[in-house]
Amino acid sequence: MGQGTKQISNPTDTLARPSGRVSVLGLHIATLPRFMAHLGRLLVLLFFSQLSLAHHSEAGFDPEQRYVFEGVITDIFWGNPHILFTVDDGTTAMRIEWVTVAGADKTQVEASRFHRGERMIVIGSRNIDPAIHVMTSIKELQLPEQDWQWVSPSVRRTRP
Repeated sequence: MGQGTKQISNPTDTLARPSGRVSVLGLHIATLPRFMAHLGRLLVLLFFSQLSLAHHSEAGFDPEQRYVFEGVITDIFWGNPHILFTVDDGTTAMRIEWVTVAGADKTQVEASRFHRGERMIVIGSRNIDPAIHVMTSIKELQLPEQDWQWVSPSVRRTRP
């Protein structure tokens, strides 16, 4: 080696190879776009998880309540996020928020089973505000004219 030449023992030595990187708040400028992409994904994930929690919130309902409502099916919506029925007892039109389409499929229930004008008995949780005519956390559905009953899988697991 000539005079003024320094031998480097470790070629990856950072002193031997200056990085030339510029940092802002501890983040290297070259990695900033990737960081922002990850941050964006995280924010979207947090936003939708909060929507999901709000959607499945039990606020306004007593999940332990066993409310029975009987009437005639006046409307059916077979879709997601929940299958919806409107059941009218002559004085109150109650919206029944049942399971998802996948939940109905898992319990072998098809849309063709339900008909407008048919009597339905619903057991579940009613909104604690009597002015809000909504039931959720449905534990049982009965169609007496068909001698048919659906029991929630969560109820079946807790029965002796």
